[in-house]
Amino acid sequence: MLAESICSRATFEGVREEGKLALGQSNSATFLRPISGGHVNAVAHARHRGRTSWVWQVEISDDEERLCALVQVVVAVREAT
Repeated sequence: MLAESICSRATFEGVREEGKLALGQSNSATFLRPISGGHVNAVAHARHRGRTSWVWQVEISDDEERLCALVQVVVAVREAT
């Protein structure tokens, strides 16, 4: 949920001036280790910024900067109607 929220918002910020919307299309998470305390940290990188979809990779880490999950998120870009 965290990864999709970050990526959907970032895509929307990138396309809203064109009168477009961003809609979560799919996501796939690989969990590497649990986070049982502290903060959950996420860094998202846009890998593809297309006309109809954006593809993101998100790294989720703990407070010790250990990689805990990798998430790929695809966000659909559509005309606002």
